[in-house]
Amino acid sequence: FELAAQTIFCQTREQLKSVDINRLRPRPPMGAAPHVTLTVTFRGESVLGQGGPYRGFFADICRELQSWRGLKDSYPLQLFIPTQNNIHKVGEGRDKFIPNPRAISPLHLDMLDFCGQLIGMAIRTKIIMALDFPSVVWKYLCGSTPDIKDLSKIDLTLVQSILEPIAACQNEVDFLERFGVKQPTSSFSSSSSSSSSSSSSSSSTPLPSSRMRADDEARRW
Repeated sequence: FELAAQTIFCQTREQLKSVDINRLRPRPPMGAAPHVTLTVTFRGESVLGQGGPYRGFFADICRELQSWRGLKDSYPLQLFIPTQNNIHKVGEGRDKFIPNPRAISPLHLDMLDFCGQLIGMAIRTKIIMALDFPSVVWKYLCGSTPDIKDLSKIDLTLVQSILEPIAACQNEVDFLERFGVKQPTSSFSSSSSSSSSSSSSSSSTPLPSSRMRADDEARRW
């Protein structure tokens, strides 16, 4: 986490964690003064006014949140990762990022909460944050229900190779044939018959649990 602590995101989070949240909701100023929630100062840079550094601050934050160097060397923040379409360059949304499903530690959750605060600051002060989220993320944030089209913009291969074939199955038998799940069988023979006759007269009967196993398989997919 040492590298992450050097990011502008983490430096800002550290400086604002003791600030009353209400102070980050200023009313728009009168006249031509820029509407900002905090004063941004970049060390070693001489800049007049607050509008430019303020916009640059949010642009830098977005770059940090969406910088990614590969599966084995993700950016220290690890809050957002590229979609499968982004990684494999297929389908729509080849430049999109989604929340990292592994970022569930108390620290990561607190950082995600702070990310939401930054988005709120940007909205109130009319700053556009270049967060390349797919439609499914924005729909959840807006309280809408995503559908399979939204999912295809994240992972087209998953939709085409698994979800659509499952949806096309007419019944259990069709599902078993499509996905190569064999029904288990058991042989029953009469105890009064000889070993040779019992072998020839044995019948293969599906076990009662075959339907249950198929349902489990469908749920797993």
